[in-house]
Amino acid sequence: MNVATFALRVTHAIGIDAATANSATSQEYTLFLSWLNEGVVQFLRKTKLYKRTASMALTVDEGDYAIDSDILAFEDVTYTPESGQARSLTQIDSWQIRDMRLLAAVSTDPLYYSYEGQTIMLYPTPLSSSDTLHILYVPRPTALAATADNPSGGSFGGIPEEYHSVIEAYVKWKAGEHANDKASQNGQMFKAEYEAGVVEARVAEQRKAGMRMGSVNIGRGSNWRSLAGPGVDLGA
Repeated sequence: MNVATFALRVTHAIGIDAATANSATSQEYTLFLSWLNEGVVQFLRKTKLYKRTASMALTVDEGDYAIDSDILAFEDVTYTPESGQARSLTQIDSWQIRDMRLLAAVSTDPLYYSYEGQTIMLYPTPLSSSDTLHILYVPRPTALAATADNPSGGSFGGIPEEYHSVIEAYVKWKAGEHANDKASQNGQMFKAEYEAGVVEARVAEQRKAGMRMGSVNIGRGSNWRSLAGPGVDLGA
């Protein structure tokens, strides 16, 4: 779906005139567009569905590295030493790394990483400035603006068409709250639809990758957290 289609579907659902909502000068359209872009970002944060790989040059004995603000979330941090034998690093809490750094220095390649305040922390520190860190990450999308813009595009989020209805539900949720829409219980019906859609998207992508999944009972039990991918969510 492009922006124009999202606008028609969402504004009709909450009773706003589509012609008014599609006017770039209207307040309703400005709100709609902000909710749509917010929905794309939140969907990507929760599903980590679209990923890219970045490489970071390291410095000998330096354990802290700043992360670009355009990274929404990351996972699968891999360390490649000068020797060429790459390994995945284990994620631990930042306080654990700080505690280990108080001990005597260890002469080995990094084994652990943590994230704190837009910074990746490594322990032990790199042994060579020729070492490299590789990060599988979720990029922050370019904001949708033109009516032809589509979140399926890589720069706009890379979200497959089959999940656009989940983003639509997010926008309807926010619009329903704003309009005090009684038919949707002030947007709460759409909020439930969005949350269920996020879970279903996670499961569908894991099955697409060949993973077998047990039954999922939405909204019950304590195992729903296992559906979230590993890694770090950097927030919006």
